[in-house]
Amino acid sequence: MTPLVTQISWMNHLLIMLGCKTDDEREFYILLCIKENYSKRQLEMILKHWIDR
Repeated sequence: MTPLVTQISWMNHLLIMLGCKTDDEREFYILLCIKENYSKRQLEMILKHWIDR
């Protein structure tokens, strides 16, 4: 099994690490990013929408 971090781009990883407060939240967004194959722009929009709440 490959580590989760190797399955997403470095930029997406950085956005998740900086935008999320807890490890559970980070893991959720990493898995979501892998499953949905989000681009940087898509992930930015999702994080902004959900984390700003």
